[in-house]
This record gives sequence, C-alpha cells and structure tokens, in this order.
Amino acid sequence: MNNSVVPAIVAACSALIVAAIGVAGAVIGARLHKAREHQHWLRDQRLRVSVDFITATRRLLNEYRRIGEAGMDQDERNELRGRMRTARSAIELLFAPATVAAVKLVNDLLYLTRPGESAAQKEQSEDAFRQVVLALRAEVNLEPQPK
Repeated sequence: MNNSVVPAIVAACSALIVAAIGVAGAVIGARLHKAREHQHWLRDQRLRVSVDFITATRRLLNEYRRIGEAGMDQDERNELRGRMRTARSAIELLFAPATVAAVKLVNDLLYLTRPGESAAQKEQSEDAFRQVVLALRAEVNLEPQPK
C-alpha cells in the first residue's frame, strides 16, 4: 500500500464514525422531542377537560341550589350536563383512579343538590368539589393559588 492510501482510509473511517454519531444524536434528539411534545399535549388535554368539568359542575351546583334542577332553563341544563358528561369521560381516560373517584362523588352529590338543602349537605358537596379541583390541579401540575 502506498503512503497516501492509509491516511485516506483513516479519514474515510473517521468521517463514517462522525456521521454515525451525528445520525444517532439526531435520532435520540427526535425521540426526546417527541416525548416532550406528548407530555405537553397530555397536559393541555388534561387542563382543557378540567376546566370544562369545573365550569359546568360549578354552574350546575349554583343553579340547583338557587332554583332547583326543574327550575333551570332545560336547554342550558342539558348543555351543561352534556359538557360535564363529556369531561367525565375524558377524565376517566386521562386521570388517576383516585381523581376519577372524586369526580364521581361530586357528580353523585350534584343530583342531591336542591334549594333548601341542609348546611351539612351543602358543605359536603362543596368540600367534595374543592377536593376535585385540588386533585385535577395536581394532575395538571398547576400550583394551588394562595388564599
């Protein structure tokens, strides 16, 4: 072999090794980016569902206490209950079993809510609602608001 061939082979091998390292780095970087993007997407979905559930449930609790289920505008009631059901379905898919159970409890207590309910019943449903808000916030990774 002549003296100019060996350095050329070494240079070619070095270039191939550097290229392989570059490709491996790009693949690893793409996978990490994909995982990060998925976590952002999941957080956004959880946040959207949480807001939908909290908004619809709070409104229904307030209206059931004020005028009762039968006194509400039925279209509005159906729309709010539909939003609440849709959010509950998503919560069952996206959240931990303890959070799902807390959401179910609030849902069950909602149907016991009516004008003139006892202070104990009101406190029970309000406490359950607060617990759901805290559980949803924790899973969405939102810091609790200072009082």
